[in-house]
Amino acid sequence: MTRTVLRGAVLARARKAAGWTQPQLASRLGASGRLRVGQWERGLEQPQPRYVLRLATVFQLNPMELLTVDPQNPPLKALRLAVGLTLTETAAATGMTYSTYYRLENGMVRGDPSAQTARAVAQVLSVDAAAVLRAVEQSRICRAVAAAPVDSDALLEQPAQAPGRRRRR
Repeated sequence: MTRTVLRGAVLARARKAAGWTQPQLASRLGASGRLRVGQWERGLEQPQPRYVLRLATVFQLNPMELLTVDPQNPPLKALRLAVGLTLTETAAATGMTYSTYYRLENGMVRGDPSAQTARAVAQVLSVDAAAVLRAVEQSRICRAVAAAPVDSDALLEQPAQAPGRRRRR
């Protein structure tokens, strides 16, 4: 997977299992109403990082379960979202500039970060330095997959309609 986003279907299932409406969940989170939760559930909008942590807490889930990542091998962005921090907050807390942390999180760095950097990020994200190094590598992989060329011929060969659907004449 290349993008770390909220799994809207997981959110909707958790909300329904709890017996809550979208407005009730929004109220528990301090979010701006049913529309916001509905947008998250449909994947039309992504919640601010603080809401990822709040959602996980409300539903007693590991935050990674709410994200489109392998919980055993998440990219750095997922670790940040799991603790509810923005890029700006994380950069400031680690003593890095925004652009330096952005490049690290998005797999735009060559080699591993220094041990000091890995420890600083680990402390802020509440993981160990080894987890940060694995997450940086996963971020690089995600970036490479996203940048991989697309076989446009294969896309053109795909049927325009879903199987079993017929066009009206």
